[in-house]
Amino acid sequence: MSSNKRARPRQNSSTTMQYELVTASTQNNISNTYKNTNTLDTTSDRTRKQFTTILNTKIREGWQPHGGVSMSIDRGGNMVFAQAIVRG
Repeated sequence: MSSNKRARPRQNSSTTMQYELVTASTQNNISNTYKNTNTLDTTSDRTRKQFTTILNTKIREGWQPHGGVSMSIDRGGNMVFAQAIVRG
């Protein structure tokens, strides 16, 4: 007796994976602050603290970081931190 039935993946309709991206930006043109390193350090420190606060709040809400933190500078010269988070 051969069967042409394929095994179906188990589906649980009550469980859905959620995905978000937590970001924080300096909203400040970094290229204009390179001349004054103290301004850059203060701006980036404030942005990192804001980013960390948001991320820690999400973790307390049951979210989990997925991958590592990304840092880049956008076209406007703003420093941007990003972290993917998931739950479910």
